[in-house]
Amino acid sequence: MEAVDLAKQRSAFMPWDPRFQALDKAVGAAAAREAAAQAEAEAAARPEVPSEYPLWTVSLPSDVPMQDARAATDLMAGAARNLGLTKDEFVVAAEAYNSVARDAALGRPLNGEAELQKMRGMWGADFDRNLAIVRAEVKRLGPDVAAWLDETGLGNSSRLAHLILSAARRHGRAPW
Repeated sequence: MEAVDLAKQRSAFMPWDPRFQALDKAVGAAAAREAAAQAEAEAAARPEVPSEYPLWTVSLPSDVPMQDARAATDLMAGAARNLGLTKDEFVVAAEAYNSVARDAALGRPLNGEAELQKMRGMWGADFDRNLAIVRAEVKRLGPDVAAWLDETGLGNSSRLAHLILSAARRHGRAPW
């Protein structure tokens, strides 16, 4: 915000004016401060280890044995850490999982085609490129995560796909 305000002030002067040059330097410094503050805030919001994610937000079916439940939450937390998700983003991913698991338990599996249509609506002309990025990110996470996403039906979730794409962009693994 500070950089934008300084840039507006700068526009009142000609490039050879010393005031323009001073404001130009201030804009660069303000932008650097804002980027550093944003990176610091993100780093603080992203756990150092997977076990620091709010694992209690994941609602596994009650018939899942404790050992399997632990393995599932460990897999989710490890994938979230590798994607670079914040704790808040993990909660969104957990909510997507909870919704898919609840619907599957009620005999209403996630409609993959409907979810693809949602993604087409969100991404428009960038659909193919964005879907390729999401698939590459899932592949990067490894075959265990990909298999789990397929097994649970979560791999078809437009919410999760959008979250994965956002994280890839934020961490420089995908273009904006």
